[in-house]
Amino acid sequence: MVNKRLGKFIVIFLLVAVGAFIYGNFDLNASMTKQLYTVKMDEGQMSMPMGQQMMTYSPVSDPVVGTTDPTVARPMGLGSMASGGNMLSMHIKLGQFVGNVDVYFGVFSEAINPKEILILNQNNEFVEASKGLTPWRSNTVGNIDETLFGDIPTSSITQGTYYLYLGITPAGGNDFANNFIYETRFTVSPSDYVATLDDFKNYSTWDVVDYTISDANPTLASAHSGSDETYSRRVYANSAAVLQGSEYPVGSILVKETFSWADGAKNFASSGGLLAMVKRASGFNPSNNNWEWFILSTDLSSITSQGADISNGICNTCHSSATQDSKASDYVFENPTEFIAEDSDFADYTNWSLIDTSSDANPLLGSAHIPGSTRYVYKKQFNANPDTEEQGYPIGTIILKRTVSSYSTEITAMVKRGGSFDTANGNWEYFTLDASTLSITGRGADLMDGGCKSCHAQALSTENGKDYVFKHDNDPFNNDSTAQIATGKELFTKTCSGCHGENAVGNVGPNIQGEDAEEIEEALKTVSAMSGVSVTESEIEAIAAYLATLTTTTTPSAENGEELFTKNCAVCHGENAVGNVGPNIQGEDAEEIEEALETVSAMSGVSVSQSEIKDIAAYLATLTTTTPTPTPTATATATPTPTSTPTATPTPTATATATPTPTPTATATPTPTPTATATPTPTPTPTATPSNVALGQQTFSQKCAGCHGSNAEGNIGPNIQGKTATDIQTALSTVPLMSGVSVTSTEVEAIAAFLATL
Repeated sequence: MVNKRLGKFIVIFLLVAVGAFIYGNFDLNASMTKQLYTVKMDEGQMSMPMGQQMMTYSPVSDPVVGTTDPTVARPMGLGSMASGGNMLSMHIKLGQFVGNVDVYFGVFSEAINPKEILILNQNNEFVEASKGLTPWRSNTVGNIDETLFGDIPTSSITQGTYYLYLGITPAGGNDFANNFIYETRFTVSPSDYVATLDDFKNYSTWDVVDYTISDANPTLASAHSGSDETYSRRVYANSAAVLQGSEYPVGSILVKETFSWADGAKNFASSGGLLAMVKRASGFNPSNNNWEWFILSTDLSSITSQGADISNGICNTCHSSATQDSKASDYVFENPTEFIAEDSDFADYTNWSLIDTSSDANPLLGSAHIPGSTRYVYKKQFNANPDTEEQGYPIGTIILKRTVSSYSTEITAMVKRGGSFDTANGNWEYFTLDASTLSITGRGADLMDGGCKSCHAQALSTENGKDYVFKHDNDPFNNDSTAQIATGKELFTKTCSGCHGENAVGNVGPNIQGEDAEEIEEALKTVSAMSGVSVTESEIEAIAAYLATLTTTTTPSAENGEELFTKNCAVCHGENAVGNVGPNIQGEDAEEIEEALETVSAMSGVSVSQSEIKDIAAYLATLTTTTPTPTPTATATATPTPTSTPTATPTPTATATATPTPTPTATATPTPTPTATATPTPTPTPTATPSNVALGQQTFSQKCAGCHGSNAEGNIGPNIQGKTATDIQTALSTVPLMSGVSVTSTEVEAIAAFLATL
């Protein structure tokens, strides 16, 4: 199982992506001191990197130089911090290689910044990896013995876990496919760590340190459903949970799931389905080295129980036995466990689940397993599931095949052994068994001259199968997409539905029903809002499998669209979308609505999903695009006209104004009311008469109430009760949102008169 953070470094190392390496609150560049000297190694020369080899090891005080085998090297020493001390003394030591190599050194800590990487360059200065991958030592044969940074007290380092990486490639700067990568880490602990529910919420993103079933962990006995082989157990560790010397640092958290699978879904055990242990400060639980125990609700909605002594002391009692286990440390049992099968483990195979019976000429078989025979495939742990590409099947899974022909019977098996057994090929061990006695006649990683694993390599995350196991007709996993879809739905709900809505119909983000893995990967790389989403390749495939099951042909509902329009749009666009503050949008389609939502600032607060946009568009399509004619009352009131055309000419008006005594001309010319003729400018404070208050109320209701409320008490716009005509005119000329409101000066006066009554 590849450590997720080590995997991140590998990705960076292969120049595929850039992640985050940073340093703490001390200035590494300023405090760095260098002591470089070349020493002659007498251990022999190490081989050059061929392919990828990853070596993760617990912290060591002093580096260990490998002999001819680079896998036994521990090139980075940490000084006293490795054994729980309070001083970091960084020491790098490498033996001699057969040829010239480039050496890369990097540091990563999520505690400071999960999105920045620092790589040490040739001047012993840290630079961001996003600016280019630079070797620390280039074109060297090794023989490096160097201390960095001087002695740094832990009190000056920001609390958190720090991952240290040393990468070795052939010299030249362009051969990243062949490499050795060493990883170690240390944790700077807080004085105490009091865990809350939030500390467990993201446990499924942590490193998986154990995934086993039944007999794979004999220390379980009946604990955690250990005696029930239908259950699997998976243990997650947070970034702090790494041994420093013989103890875990304060803040270490281990979470254990105990679950089975049915119909492609995970089902937690009814008792102890989700448990945790958290390392507290000295004095909390001294008899069990300060561990606090937790029982969590499986939906992570609550902490059911916690403390130094829960379950009537069972947690303390059981984990105390880990102190006598030579493979355990600090009250924590060995992780991961390793299952080494014996003859007796195959004796009852006929009682296992029969997952396949076939006699077809399977092209994948070639000449394997007796051509022309009938094959029977049994699975010991029916619920064992390769649910993620990283973890594959749980340790202890056994697949057995009995091949029967008219002249021979052959029995072969594969066992998920785990541990460090053939890590390059999924930790599987292959077996041949005596058909009569079921005793083991052959076993190993390279059984049949490696023919077993080379053949089963055809079943690696492809249509043929997963984790080196071919698909079988009656296996609920690794056969069809049932389990993958269930996993994808769970991942989508937890990771994606917040933005993309239930069933992926869209919410803040767009409708993504039917998107494939490639489209999801592209979005993860290019959409800034998704930069914090952390999913593996297999999890992306699972989400895509789930999205493929969702319908994209839902018929938009005009009825629902009308309701949505009234709630979200009518206030600006008016009843029936004829326009108000906003324009007439009758007949607009979904694309036009989306464009407006993205570009019109006044609509930035409108929150509707993709499917809701389609519903609104369906409603708008039912409306007529003919704008209703204004009512006669409004027209007559808003536009008082004289009784004859001559009245509009300037001459009679001027005569009537200049001559105080009546003349035949003035008598012969009927005029509108003196106010209309003689006073063209509205007064700032109109007299509130019943007629202009009524006009103001009607005009306000038509053109203002949508934003300011039915009684001008405020809605989208502010409370404007009592505002004068001058106030209204100023707002019309200065407030951008009111630029589309068309009113006459008479209507402004009338509105002010109405507002004065409120």
